[in-house]
Amino acid sequence: MRFIGASLLIAASILSGACAVRMKKRRLCTLRELCEALEIMQGELSLHNSSLPEMFRLLSIHGTGKAGEIFSLLLEQLPLLGECSFSYIWDKALYCCRDELNPSERETLKSLGFYLGRYDTETQIRQLRACLTVLQTNLAEEEKSFPTERKLLLGLSASAGAMIAILLV
Repeated sequence: MRFIGASLLIAASILSGACAVRMKKRRLCTLRELCEALEIMQGELSLHNSSLPEMFRLLSIHGTGKAGEIFSLLLEQLPLLGECSFSYIWDKALYCCRDELNPSERETLKSLGFYLGRYDTETQIRQLRACLTVLQTNLAEEEKSFPTERKLLLGLSASAGAMIAILLV
């Protein structure tokens, strides 16, 4: 009976490590999707001078994952633009990926909402580039450290489970 309990403890701790790795993967995926969406926005603004509703429609259709969700939420909330500010609607849409972004990334994206549709095209593009630079830098750093972190998370969780099992048995 003790062997079964010890095995369950080890399995549970390994599973918690696997969940942590999965959350990290989801974060990387969200960052990648947001970078792609911001690059498309930058291109649409600089080449076609597209309106925000057109860009949001395009990104809600072609965007994947959380980025697509953000732009779908923006499209749904745009009719409220007279009642609410755009930055409020932008923040509300960004809320869907609050768990995948760190505070500095959330702040950077939040500040982008103050510029979109409010200033001239060049200022909007400049702010998009600044936001994109922050996200791409974080993405590159995290992708570089992910293999090591994955091994560390899985190894520590398995070791912790084994130690607890040894102590209790």
